[in-house]
Amino acid sequence: MVLNCIPVSRITAKADEARRNRVDTKRRIIMVATLEPHKDHATLLRAMVHVRRAIPEVELLLAGNGSLRERLERVAFELGVAESVRFLGTRSDGPSLLGESDLFVFSTTPQEGLPGALLEALAANIPIVASDVPPCREVLNNGTMGTMVIPGNPQALAAAIIQQLEQQQSFSDPATRDAYLKKFTVESMINGYLEKTEIFARNTVL
Repeated sequence: MVLNCIPVSRITAKADEARRNRVDTKRRIIMVATLEPHKDHATLLRAMVHVRRAIPEVELLLAGNGSLRERLERVAFELGVAESVRFLGTRSDGPSLLGESDLFVFSTTPQEGLPGALLEALAANIPIVASDVPPCREVLNNGTMGTMVIPGNPQALAAAIIQQLEQQQSFSDPATRDAYLKKFTVESMINGYLEKTEIFARNTVL
């Protein structure tokens, strides 16, 4: 299998720069994903009810757009968390947003594809909490690269978020993370395709 790739070094540099320049102290959660049914923003919004009780000055950034935006904005309002949630729409400064945040949350469903946003969060060196569905499990190396929680469970998600925000530390050490991310660099993708092409060529020679 040839894995997806991301510009690891560029994302890391942008996130580190934003982290160094950050001046506010508000605890900030971010999710980067399209606002579509195969994601699960609604569970994250419900989890925010519990998170705000433990950490009142928390903020959730939702970067991305989609057909569910108005519905999710209404859900946030009905839950009483709208003042703590910012719908950012489509953004081109993802690495900087990650660097300015304390925790990346990826609440999703089993219909999720291979989530590139999780790879970017890893490259940005930000702690991760994600739904325990096969695509997330694959990217997070069965939970060694992030905290995995029962999908669709606001209480479990909130507990993991609160724990991570209170710990204020990355899930894995930098050396382990950097070694793992090498599999997802552009160079690794190219080498993987070349290897697959070479194997295919050898097997089809008459």
